[in-house]
Amino acid sequence: MRTTPEQRRQAEQRIRAAADALLRSDIPPDGKCDITTLARQARVSRAALYRTYPHLKEEFEERHAALRATGTTPDPRDAQITRLKAHNEELRQKLADRDAALRDLEQLRAL
Repeated sequence: MRTTPEQRRQAEQRIRAAADALLRSDIPPDGKCDITTLARQARVSRAALYRTYPHLKEEFEERHAALRATGTTPDPRDAQITRLKAHNEELRQKLADRDAALRDLEQLRAL
């Protein structure tokens, strides 16, 4: 069944509205700021997004990449992951420093 121009226009409007919402960090609890969630929020299949509306998919990806390049992350979970990775590395360094200090103390004690 072919889509009418009106159905296509409505689908494009839904995709644009869903993209705007995702990029404003209005992300559903079960989603991420990605193509899968975009398609689900716009009520179109992912295949349709790739085949029928590739220009909207690319526009969404470009806007998402631009936000990430400026340091803004629409998905708060991505920011949290980045922050936790940095904190984890900091803790690893503290442990390494502590282990080195313990080795030094053990060598001093042995003398």
